[in-house]
Amino acid sequence: MPHPDTFFRLFPAGPADRDTLDAVFRASVAGLCRRHYTTRQLDAWLQRVTPQRWDELLHGDLFFFLARDGATGCPAGVMSANTRGYVHSLFVHPRYVRQGLGRQLLDAAARWGMATGAPGLWAEVSLTAEPLFRACGFHTERVQEAIVGSERLPQRLMRHDIAPGQRPSLPACAGTADVRLEWNDRTRHLDLLLLADEDETMLRRYLDRGEMFAVSVGNTTVAACIVTDEGNGVREIQNLAVRPDWQRRGLGRWLLALAEERYRGCARLLRVATGESPLTLPFYEACGFRPVSRDAGYFLRHYARPIFEAGRRLTDRVVLEKPLKLPAGHSDRQDG
Repeated sequence: MPHPDTFFRLFPAGPADRDTLDAVFRASVAGLCRRHYTTRQLDAWLQRVTPQRWDELLHGDLFFFLARDGATGCPAGVMSANTRGYVHSLFVHPRYVRQGLGRQLLDAAARWGMATGAPGLWAEVSLTAEPLFRACGFHTERVQEAIVGSERLPQRLMRHDIAPGQRPSLPACAGTADVRLEWNDRTRHLDLLLLADEDETMLRRYLDRGEMFAVSVGNTTVAACIVTDEGNGVREIQNLAVRPDWQRRGLGRWLLALAEERYRGCARLLRVATGESPLTLPFYEACGFRPVSRDAGYFLRHYARPIFEAGRRLTDRVVLEKPLKLPAGHSDRQDG
C-alpha cells in the first residue's frame, strides 16, 4: 500500500505514453469496477479500447494528463479533457485509491476548463466513479447507457458548472476555435510557424520536439505554439505564431494560458527567448514574463540573413521567464 503521505504529480501525456495510459486504464477497470458491472460488461469495455482506439484518442482533441507517484514515479492515474469542458476519462490505479488522487485529477480538469473558458465540465460517468464526481460538485443530468458490442453499461451524464467569476476573459473567437495537439506532419504548418521564426533551418531544429498546440477555426489553422522540455523543470516556448488577419484578438495570450496550465504540475517555470522587438517584449511582459538574460549579437551569429520586426533589425536575444505555481495544497517536491 502507498504511504499515507504519498503525493502525486501530473505530467502531460501523448502518443509515447500509450502503453502506460492503457495499463492504468485496464488496472482501474478490472480492479475497481466489478462491484457495479458484470464480467461480460467489463470484458466488452476492455476489448473496445484497442491500440487503434488509443491512437484515435491521442491524436484527437483531448489533452491527456498522467499522474505519477511523486516518490516512486509509478503511474497512478489518468485524466483527459478537451477545451470545451468534456472530461473524457478519469481512472485511478487500484494501488492508489483513497489517497485523494481522484479528487486531484478532477481538480485539474476544473482548472483546465477554467483556463480554456469552458462554461462547465461534463462527463459520461461510470457507476463506480459516480460518488467521486458527486463529491466534487457534479450533478446528474440524466441516466443513460453506453452500448459496447452486445453489452449495455449503465452510466450517468454529469455536469459541473463553472462560476462566471472563475472564467477568464477569452478572445471573441474562442467559442468557435478548436484547440488540439499536433503530433504528426507538422511541416504542413510551416508557413504559419515561419511568421514567428523566419529561418526554416532554425525552426526545424525544434519542429518535432515537444508539443505543438494548434488553434483552428473551421478548416484554417490560425495560431500555433511549440513548447519543448528543456530539463530541470523548464518548459520553453520555441514558437508562438498567429496569422496576421487573426492577430490582436487575444489568441497568443490564450495559448500561453493553456501552456501554463498544462505544464503547471511538472515544470517550475516557462521560458521564452525572443528578439529585442517593440512588439514581442511588451507582449510577453504583459503576460507575466520577466527578462532574465540577454545574448548580445545572437541574431547576427545564428541567422543567415537580417531579421526585421516593426522596422527594427534584431540583433540581441532576450530570455524571459515566468514561474509556475502549483495549486494550493499540492506538493512541489522534486523537479525536472
